[in-house]
Amino acid sequence: MTTPSVLAQDAPHMQALKALFAAHEQWFSGQDDFDAIVAMSEALIRTQAQELLVAALKTEAASAAMIEDRYMAPTYNLEALLKYPEDSLGYVYASHMKQVGFDPDLYSDIEIDSDASYVEARLGQTHDIWHAITGFGTSTIEEIGLQAFHLAQFPYPLATMLIANVLVSTTLLKPEEIPQLIDTIKRGWQLGQQANPLFSQKWEQAWGKSLAQWRAELNIQPPIAKPAGDKKTMLTQTNLNTRKGTIADIPFLARIEYEASLPPTNQCLWDGFLQGTGTDSLQFIEAMLAADASNWGDVSDFLIVEEDGKPVAAGAGFTPNWEDYRPLRLSRLDAIAQILGWSTATTAGFRDRYETTFRGEPQLDFLKPQAPWIIETVAVLPEARGRGLSKVLLRALLEEGRSQQHSHAGIMVLNGNDVAQHTYESIGFKPYQSFYADYFEGEFVGVTKFRLTLNPDKA
Repeated sequence: MTTPSVLAQDAPHMQALKALFAAHEQWFSGQDDFDAIVAMSEALIRTQAQELLVAALKTEAASAAMIEDRYMAPTYNLEALLKYPEDSLGYVYASHMKQVGFDPDLYSDIEIDSDASYVEARLGQTHDIWHAITGFGTSTIEEIGLQAFHLAQFPYPLATMLIANVLVSTTLLKPEEIPQLIDTIKRGWQLGQQANPLFSQKWEQAWGKSLAQWRAELNIQPPIAKPAGDKKTMLTQTNLNTRKGTIADIPFLARIEYEASLPPTNQCLWDGFLQGTGTDSLQFIEAMLAADASNWGDVSDFLIVEEDGKPVAAGAGFTPNWEDYRPLRLSRLDAIAQILGWSTATTAGFRDRYETTFRGEPQLDFLKPQAPWIIETVAVLPEARGRGLSKVLLRALLEEGRSQQHSHAGIMVLNGNDVAQHTYESIGFKPYQSFYADYFEGEFVGVTKFRLTLNPDKA
């Protein structure tokens, strides 16, 4: 026979179970189950499982200090956060909340009267920040991925209940989604295990820090989104590596620079200059890099993205040469000629064509750097395109410029290269200056320069 004291002790557990059943019922009827989840969250605060959660968090010094201090930030002002740089955590978080119409003050009703209630309130306050940091979306399956991330970091009872709920519901209602659900749970668990502790982070004290920097510091490598319907194996950053270029990479970097120069005209920058030399553009670029003759990125300026150990993308980030911002260091032309076996006459002919084209003002106005950190020759090998690698590369290059304390980054695109322009704008670059075809002699399509703020305090 069960005694009244035991019944009283079990009451929070019963309330949590009732909330779980309510969530099931709403799920099956196609209704929004948020109210049931809130009820479940509040009921779990008074359970032994929540006490075990608190005890686990307190084993980490910074989390223990958070719990002792009861650190809670004021309600987030989304409009103020949208004034941060577009690659910052503050901007990414606020723009997402505005886009989906979520309330940043949704969990403010939790009464903080114990360590257990504080932990639940803080997790509620920062829930959507965790989404931004980890890269998990807000669909049901992606939400469960985030809950698996929680469980890998600490024994969160709400996460266990939600995962159990969705496993049952999906099995009965959408069994075809089981493989995707299990894969997402696995991904969340693995990301949570490899990541540094997130609970103790005071996100609100560093809204301006870039999302890429937060992720790097926390050792979080979220998945790269793919277009719907893509049947390729999902590419994740767990099999990606970013490193500096070396001399051994010159053949690969030459191909990257060649690929970067083709859109939208399908002609390389160097094609016209090389007429009559017996040298193609790819050979010339390779010699130029070997001779340390590029003004638009030496070998050591390149960042290379590797997938499973194979280089698949690269781009250069550098401080511009303010005395000569043309693409080639003519002082190194003889070294290029020696590598290529050019005669004196061939070298002189190339020099004349180059100097005639880049003869000075006002023609060179369009090449003047618009920022102290310039990104150039960004490209992904054709066989690796369509999987978000260019954004991975660009963000790494921006982070490199930010770490060097530059105020702004600049990038340039030929007019008509809409794919590149869309990519640049999607990570925060803004159009800075355009030079159209009528500015130039001949048939050149013109260029548009873009700029992005790296360090607002230095702008």
